[in-house]
Amino acid sequence: MLEVAVGERYALTPQAHDPDGDALAFSIENRPPWAQFSTVTGELSGSPSSADVGTYADITISVSDGKTTVALPAFTVSVSGPEPVTSGGSSQVANLQWDIPAQTLDGAQTLDGTTTGELAGFRIHYGTSPDMLFETIEVTNPGLSSYVVTDLQPGTYYFAVRAVTTDGDQSPISNIVEMTIS
Repeated sequence: MLEVAVGERYALTPQAHDPDGDALAFSIENRPPWAQFSTVTGELSGSPSSADVGTYADITISVSDGKTTVALPAFTVSVSGPEPVTSGGSSQVANLQWDIPAQTLDGAQTLDGTTTGELAGFRIHYGTSPDMLFETIEVTNPGLSSYVVTDLQPGTYYFAVRAVTTDGDQSPISNIVEMTIS
C-alpha cells in the first residue's frame, strides 16, 4: 500500500517503452478523484485534501501500443489525515471510519465495480447531543470509508453516518458513536 498525507504531493510515473518504437498510450482504472492522470506519460499525481482521507483500492495503470496492452499490478493508495492538533494538551480532531455498503439502499443490486455509480457518497451528522446532530459534512466520494473532522472544541460529540445515492436517496442513519475531545 502506498501512502500520502493530506496536503502532500503524490506522484507515480510508470516506466514503459516499445521495442518497435510504436507510440504508447496510458489508461487508468479506479483513479482517485483527487489525482490527475496523464495518458501520455502515465503519471498519477495530486495533493489530497482532508475530504479525501481514506483508502483507494484496485488502482490499475495500463499501457498500450495499439496492439498489446500491459498493466501494472493493481495497487492501493491510502490518504492519511492530519495529525491531531493540540492546544494546551487537547486533541481537536475526530477520526471516523465506516463500512461501505455492499448493496444499494433498496438491497436490489450489489455495489461491485460496475454499479458503484449509484452510491454518491456519505453524509456525516454530528453534534453535542445524540438527539441534536445538527452539523453535517458531505463526503462526495463513494469510495471513502473514513473522514477526519477537524477544529473541534473540547467536549463530548456524537457522530452518525448515512449513505447517499446519486438519486438523492439516503440510508437510515447509522448507530450513533460518542467521542470525547479533551
